[in-house]
Amino acid sequence: MASEPTPQYDALLAFRSAFISAMARIPTRDNALVAFTRPRPAPAPPPPPPPLPGADLPVVPGGFVWPNPPKPGSLLHEPPQETYPVGAFQQSHLISDTATENRFQNFMAGDLSGSTELDRVQGWQGIQYLAAAGNNMVGLFGQFDANQNMTRRLAVKDLQCGPLEWFMPFNWTGVYDENGVRDYSAQINRTESMETYIHRHLSATGASSIVAFHGRTIIDTSQWRYRFFMEYCPHGSLSDLIGYYLNPRNFPDAAVTEVPHPRNEYATLTMPNVLIPEPFIWYCFMNLAKSAIIMEQGSIQAPIEGWKEVVHRDLKPGNIWLQDPSTGRAQWALYPEPKLGDFGFAFETGPNDPPANNPRAFRGAGTPGFLAPEQHEWLRRDDLRVTDFPRMGAKTNVWAIGSVIYALVFRCKQPNTPDYVNEGLPRDEPHGPLPAPGYSHTLMDLMWECLQPEPTERPSPSTLLKRTFNKDLDFDEIYFKGMRTVKPRLGEPWHNNSRSREHRLRAIFDDEYRLGLSWDDLPPAINPL
Repeated sequence: MASEPTPQYDALLAFRSAFISAMARIPTRDNALVAFTRPRPAPAPPPPPPPLPGADLPVVPGGFVWPNPPKPGSLLHEPPQETYPVGAFQQSHLISDTATENRFQNFMAGDLSGSTELDRVQGWQGIQYLAAAGNNMVGLFGQFDANQNMTRRLAVKDLQCGPLEWFMPFNWTGVYDENGVRDYSAQINRTESMETYIHRHLSATGASSIVAFHGRTIIDTSQWRYRFFMEYCPHGSLSDLIGYYLNPRNFPDAAVTEVPHPRNEYATLTMPNVLIPEPFIWYCFMNLAKSAIIMEQGSIQAPIEGWKEVVHRDLKPGNIWLQDPSTGRAQWALYPEPKLGDFGFAFETGPNDPPANNPRAFRGAGTPGFLAPEQHEWLRRDDLRVTDFPRMGAKTNVWAIGSVIYALVFRCKQPNTPDYVNEGLPRDEPHGPLPAPGYSHTLMDLMWECLQPEPTERPSPSTLLKRTFNKDLDFDEIYFKGMRTVKPRLGEPWHNNSRSREHRLRAIFDDEYRLGLSWDDLPPAINPL
């Protein structure tokens, strides 16, 4: 006699049916993107009358907007936010289109009109398609005045979830019990993704070392999509900078060295004998230490009550962006400011998390070469069984910071690291293509301290910041070469200032989409794929 179906069996059948249905809706991807013709912005409409005090502002149909930056005094553990209807986003049919060019065209042609008093006067226009990863796209959008000059700009990330992302509870916010432990087996509540939740909270601290978060759309549960808006950093990433310093064509007058290829024993690399300036590497060390403290406790000054520790899990040169130095900056005025971004793999953790939450649930994700040892499976030496220690935490971020500094020092985009770690056995350290003469022992020693295999042997984020930020004049002159306090010469660009010739970054920092540029003077739109 057949047994009666159980509720668990019924739930499994329901999930299977939903999964098969979802897979049938996912578009196939190809890289045959058509040339994109940037649409000309519509003439600016006359400004609307000011709203009555206390009146709700209407939402512009088809618009995306973001909240005003949090005001000083806002609770850091729960920053204010607004979410907005998807509007024309719903009619884009991006989930049903099988051609990638359709989604590309719709993304860049989409209007980002606002609904706040400041933003509803003029819409936003797609300017440049920046990047794509999997089903995600990032584009640059600008706002133009009546004379069609760009007055504001932002980066827009468009996320199209697949079944794995949509049904994975780690990707969405949830509730915590009285001990601060989250139940990942509970029903998924897709009110907000963990990426925007964590990015929003970190940005609300006001730290300049974090890429600013400006808002998000509501989650479109019918198309499994959403967008969020963030600060645009015009000078690329640290990965781009490393690539520039690896290319001998950028330094035609410099001697070159043939070195073994880091991942191919039968190949070599030709590298120019030009190092990334040590003062800039100290600046990166400093800003990343600040970001690590904020991820650990919510503030550089003192821990925020109720703050849950954030582990980035994908801290690498490609996720550290370069912004113009702010006008009138008192320190580091001749270097672009490094900012940490991309929190797609980040998660929250607390001291009471069981091993099922940390580390088991979050091992493995990230980029090879930048994963701390505890992000891999640790094997016990006696029986080679997987152990639940160590947990991931603040010192996981510290290890990743060390790997970023390593990549800058040795000019390698992806260091070689072991795939797993045997408890108690010797472990390989990261190794790159070329030793780095010319850097101070102080810098190298601190970098290796961050890369210690045992988390307990690494410095804490607070200790790391103290070690990188020393107000002693000798420290400033010896290691920073005076670059922390030097003032730019008036009338000269910060990136090519005569007061920093010896220690300047020898890369191209032209801002092709600078504010004030007219629509007709924008560079042609290109497809980076």
